[in-house]
Amino acid sequence: MDGVTARPSTRKARALMTFLIMNQGKEAARERLMEAFWPDADPECARNSLSTALWSVRRCIQTAGLPPDSCLVATRSIVQWTAPTVSDATRFEELASLDEPEANREALKLYRGDFLEGDYDSWTVAERERLASLYEGVLSRVLQSSKNPDVAQRLIARNPYDEDAYAAIVESELATGRRAAAAAWVERCRRALAEIGEHPSTAFESRFGNILYNEPIVASEISLPFAGRNSELGRLTTLMTDLSSGAAVSRSFTGRRASESRR
Repeated sequence: MDGVTARPSTRKARALMTFLIMNQGKEAARERLMEAFWPDADPECARNSLSTALWSVRRCIQTAGLPPDSCLVATRSIVQWTAPTVSDATRFEELASLDEPEANREALKLYRGDFLEGDYDSWTVAERERLASLYEGVLSRVLQSSKNPDVAQRLIARNPYDEDAYAAIVESELATGRRAAAAAWVERCRRALAEIGEHPSTAFESRFGNILYNEPIVASEISLPFAGRNSELGRLTTLMTDLSSGAAVSRSFTGRRASESRR
């Protein structure tokens, strides 16, 4: 959040502050906040918890060097964040809504983890899922335009059934000569889709289905020294030379006729 670098000391206060900022300019009824953040508490406890959280938010603003009343209005019935404030979440949402390559790349830089990870209030969970869905959409669009294998792996971490992501990684591994790694990703794709009763498309299998796990063998890698066998190597060289010229066959035939004549 621009202008405020400190954070409230408690998880609930942080979640409440985030909620107010993301709904800045809108009045939130205290009853609604109590139901959203303390749904299982009795009304009196929920009311006290809300007051404590608001006190923590005010202290956070003051620690950042701003007058609390310039950002937060709290009456007996409503709470409202009034200061124009930009948060990473709202900025990410704006960029993610644009079908533009540069905006999408910028959105990926902003998304550094799930929204309020570790908080399981109903509002937080719903917002986390909504932003995560936007994030997956951005990853898909960036992948389609760039074929970036790093983006593909980030997408698979979110959606292990995305065939296009596997294809991008396989192509990248093949481009660098890593056939075994490419084949492993093909097999990983098959296993992932099998978990949901699916299998890779015909196009995917046609492109990658016959990749071998073994790396191609280079002749220089299997060449071994013929050490300590000089005489044998010399005879072998002579024999190969004779065979190529036909001399060995001639000598063998002549020698056989001479032997037959002696008999």
